[in-house]
Amino acid sequence: MFFDTPECESERQPHAERFASRVQRAFDKATIRFNNDYHNLRLEDEIVRVYAPYPDLAPNATITVYSARVRKYKADQAFLRDIVSKMNIQYNALMCVLQQGKWDLSKDSLYKLNKYMFDLQSMCRPDHHVIEFKGDKNPLTANRR
Repeated sequence: MFFDTPECESERQPHAERFASRVQRAFDKATIRFNNDYHNLRLEDEIVRVYAPYPDLAPNATITVYSARVRKYKADQAFLRDIVSKMNIQYNALMCVLQQGKWDLSKDSLYKLNKYMFDLQSMCRPDHHVIEFKGDKNPLTANRR
C-alpha cells in the first residue's frame, strides 16, 4: 500500500488549491443558475397524479407522481449536494496516481473529472444556449479517425 509522505503532499498542494478554486467558482455559478431556474417551483403545482396502489388493503396509502421538471429538480439537487467533495477526492486520486507513475489509471480519473466539470458547467443552462467552437477543429470530434 502507498502512503503519502509530506513531500508528496507538499508537491500536490499548490495544484490542489488552484483546482479547488476553479471547482468552487463553477459550483457557485451552477448554484446561482439552479436557484434562478427553480425559484418559482411549487411541488403542489407539479403533481401529475395521485393514486392508491392497493385501494382495498390501504386506501389511505397513496403515491404521488410528479412532473418531469420535479424529477430534474431532484436530480440536479442531488448532483449539487456532493459534487465539490467528489471532484476534490477524484483530483487527489488523480494526483496520487500520477505521482506513482501509473499512467493508465490516470485516464479514468481525467475522464471523470472532465465529465463532472462539464455537467457542473452545463447545469440549468437556458435552452437557447449554444456552444460554438471558434477554432478549425471541434475538440469533441478531433481525435476521431
